[in-house]
Amino acid sequence: MHFKIVPPIGARYWVGIAIASVCGANLGDATVDLLELGDTARLAALGLAFVIVVLANQLSSRGNELHYWLAILVVRAAATSLADIGVEYAHASYAVLSVLTAAILGTLLALRNAFISKREMLQPSYTDGSYWGAMLLAGTLGTIIGDGIGHAIHPVTLGVPISAMITGVAVACILGARPRREASVGTATYWLGIVAIRAFGTNLGDITAYLLSLPVSIAISALLLATVLAMWYKPINPEVTEARRGH
Repeated sequence: MHFKIVPPIGARYWVGIAIASVCGANLGDATVDLLELGDTARLAALGLAFVIVVLANQLSSRGNELHYWLAILVVRAAATSLADIGVEYAHASYAVLSVLTAAILGTLLALRNAFISKREMLQPSYTDGSYWGAMLLAGTLGTIIGDGIGHAIHPVTLGVPISAMITGVAVACILGARPRREASVGTATYWLGIVAIRAFGTNLGDITAYLLSLPVSIAISALLLATVLAMWYKPINPEVTEARRGH
């Protein structure tokens, strides 16, 4: 399940993740609000979309960074759906769900660290099945946290913007504490950054959808993501990526 082309972790990557988080959150909401899919149907549709992206990556001779970003969008949308389903059926508070999800994510990352060599883990391009499972759980946790803070402050129209400010500060602190040259997906600060950005993206997605409508928010965030990635693009040699994996 390794993606042949994975964007290097740096400023461009984190900006892309932030925009993709907003777009993915809106896409997850769209499966219910616009497509009116049931819980099983929307998860199945997003699961199928992820499989298609993975197959496209595997069948591609040299790979394409687009596959990675499409996978991120699909996983982000699925995380939104999982969080919504969990809140609806678990009958538990946001705090309890956050702790449970964090525990599952921590367990998965611990198992990943135990069964994958440190050399492989520290490769920027190491995106196996456990990576995408962790990305899904991190997105779910971020969604629960973002929604939980926003809904704890009344009215919600005030709570969500306040939550966006809180999670935005958290993103700045976590990424600011991350070493500049740290390019691995196997570090704690990487996953903390993902969770915080997902929480911020959830809030910002709700705000833009409320102000602009869901379809317009999706269109603008998707266009912004494509524009930022294209204009900030730095070609990656897939042969170099494969060589790194082999060492």
